[in-house]
Amino acid sequence: MTGLKTLLQAQATDPPIRDPDKPVVGGAEPADPTVPAKPTPADTAPPASSEPAATVAPESDPPIDRTPFSEPPADPVPPAAPDSFLTDPTTTGEINIMDLLLNYLPIVGVVLVLLVGVLLMITRLYRRATKEIAFVRTGFRGQKVIVDGGTMVLPVLHEIIPVNMNTLRLEVRRANEQALITRDRMRVDVQAEFYVRVQPTKESIANAAQTLGMKTMEPTKLKDLVEGKFVDALRAVAAEMAMEELHEQRVNFVQKVQIAVTEDLLKNGLELETVSLTGLDQTNREFFNPDNAFDAAGLTRLTLEIEEKRQRRNEIEQDTEVAIRTKNLEAERAQLEIGRDEEYAKLLQQQEIATRRAEQQAEIAQREAEKKREADEAQIIADRQVKQAEISAARQVDQDQIEKDRLIQEQEIAKAQSVELAE
Repeated sequence: MTGLKTLLQAQATDPPIRDPDKPVVGGAEPADPTVPAKPTPADTAPPASSEPAATVAPESDPPIDRTPFSEPPADPVPPAAPDSFLTDPTTTGEINIMDLLLNYLPIVGVVLVLLVGVLLMITRLYRRATKEIAFVRTGFRGQKVIVDGGTMVLPVLHEIIPVNMNTLRLEVRRANEQALITRDRMRVDVQAEFYVRVQPTKESIANAAQTLGMKTMEPTKLKDLVEGKFVDALRAVAAEMAMEELHEQRVNFVQKVQIAVTEDLLKNGLELETVSLTGLDQTNREFFNPDNAFDAAGLTRLTLEIEEKRQRRNEIEQDTEVAIRTKNLEAERAQLEIGRDEEYAKLLQQQEIATRRAEQQAEIAQREAEKKREADEAQIIADRQVKQAEISAARQVDQDQIEKDRLIQEQEIAKAQSVELAE
């Protein structure tokens, strides 16, 4: 900061730097009224006063026409700036700034190096917690639990213990010789899953770091440490319930186990989220030890139940076989009766068909005979009518012939009479 203030003060006291692109009016540069002009090797004149110097027209400028109708002269063109302006000894202000930059450049470099070093140190030594992993810092200035945030961890002075905040699944299985013994002295194979995690409080995290150490980061080692608590709770609850109750009241069994193990886990900063009973079955008889009082009682009970179930199963099988054969006999008898009824029905149907057919044939014959009789009678009537018609026709013909003959005779008699009268 001191070097920066000195640089600003030096810039304030230096004369202003002339802009080489800005034209100089009258061919000369006005002097700064606050800073005396510095002599040059070619100029031994006394320092310039506070009044601006008079401008002298260059000899190369053309004469000005003063006639009223002449156009105003063009502005003089300023001389081009030399290429060696930055190295010209007459530009003392520019040289002073460069000198100051060269003088303070090492200081600025050292400051930058220090800042970079501090940033690198903070990057390497600053440790922050995440949603999944918290940590406990011990050593210099005592214990500090970091749950959400971070802190500096200095080598040699500090030590950190990470604590896993995720939910961990710890599987416990007890089977065969290690199976659980129930209230009725039976052995059961149990497979349970315990879901535990570190309580998200600073006190619990500190207890977990102190009692468990790095084991929260390795579920296998954590299981080896707390498995005894889970097994003890399973055995204690199983000893209060019969095997059938364990099967029928699985939810009650799980709740009792959860209550029994929760208090012990709190001492390690852990909390039990839930317990899942994934496997429950009776242990095979070969793992019952007859010389053990518990196993002997359980084996006796198991044998008794098995034999009773076997006898009951045999009775059921025999009853079932008798029932099946009786049912088959009844079914066969019913089938025979059905067949007989079917035959009777067929015979009855055939008899009815034959009777009906005979009746229909007799009726048809009677109808045919009636129709034939009617036809014969009609034929006789027709023949009779024909004969009567023929007789009537012949009689009419005879009558007509007789009438004709009578008329002829009458005409002949009338004619004879006429002749006689004429004579």
